[in-house]
Amino acid sequence: MKKIFYKGLVLSFIGILVFFISAKVSSAATTITTTIDRVFEYSGQKSNAAIQSFDYGENNEVFFTQRIAGDDPKIRDTTLLSRCTINNGKCTVKDYVKLKGFGHGESLEVIKENGKTYIWIGNGANSKDESRWSTDISLIEYKINTSKATGAEVLNVKTIKNLAKVAPEKSGTAYRSAVAIADGSDRICFRIQIGTSASNTYYAVYKLSEVTKALRASSTNSINIYDLNKLQLTHFTGVARPNNSFQGFDITGVGSGNKFLYIFGGAAGQTPTIYKYSYTNGGNFTHLKTIKIKGSYVGTLEAEGIKVEKDPNNSNKETIFMGLKPGLDDLGKQKPFRLYSYVE
Repeated sequence: MKKIFYKGLVLSFIGILVFFISAKVSSAATTITTTIDRVFEYSGQKSNAAIQSFDYGENNEVFFTQRIAGDDPKIRDTTLLSRCTINNGKCTVKDYVKLKGFGHGESLEVIKENGKTYIWIGNGANSKDESRWSTDISLIEYKINTSKATGAEVLNVKTIKNLAKVAPEKSGTAYRSAVAIADGSDRICFRIQIGTSASNTYYAVYKLSEVTKALRASSTNSINIYDLNKLQLTHFTGVARPNNSFQGFDITGVGSGNKFLYIFGGAAGQTPTIYKYSYTNGGNFTHLKTIKIKGSYVGTLEAEGIKVEKDPNNSNKETIFMGLKPGLDDLGKQKPFRLYSYVE
């Protein structure tokens, strides 16, 4: 969860020139095989579909996304966004909203600002793909409203479109888009896959406060990504995915030598794995660490979402939080959904 305080920012145009450079790793990354800890168990979900992404709000609240279960094409593009609160090891759903046309739900970032809850989330479901990946990124306001059937509503939807233009020399449209925010560092990163090949994937980092300001100032409630070019700090491509799979990402830090990218991947039956990279404003990146999750149960589950942020129960300890899609019990019933953690 991010608390945002806006200050006057003076943009320097020196250094905003960016280059698409795929930095090759010159030394092997450190590999760690580790167990993970349970944080809590989800309760009261409105769908039995996988929990795609999550983020802490304030105190004991957590937001998470799912798709509505079922094969009906009329609902496959709907994101289910829920809010739960933690008590005695369980996070129980209190309210939720259905976001028609928002897509797969693999992105979620929560910001608390002036007593309101704002969320960055994928939008614009890709109708050409069965998974309905989001192609746009939106900033929405989530408001608890007990007069609504679901207990909440969404207001002030603002959308960033044409995300493929983070790579101006490329043609095509965004096929799959995701977003992440670096806590307390005024940084937002868009991950854009152009076309069906994952090799055409770009990461672009911007100043969060300036992107938010520009988006809110739009009279049409939307803005094209190329209109934000002057705010871009860096972008890069050629980043490998763990298990050749993308199941979520996050960024942390600001300043030379302190900027990191985490990518989570792994299908059911594979070892859930995190790749940690450092990156620079010159478009270079280095694979620093590989973290493999071990365990006869959790070590075989599908990766589903990652956050790297300070533990709300211990603000001095940066923690990797991750989701895993549970397996089935001996009776064929789905085991509980849980959130897990690991401290580097």
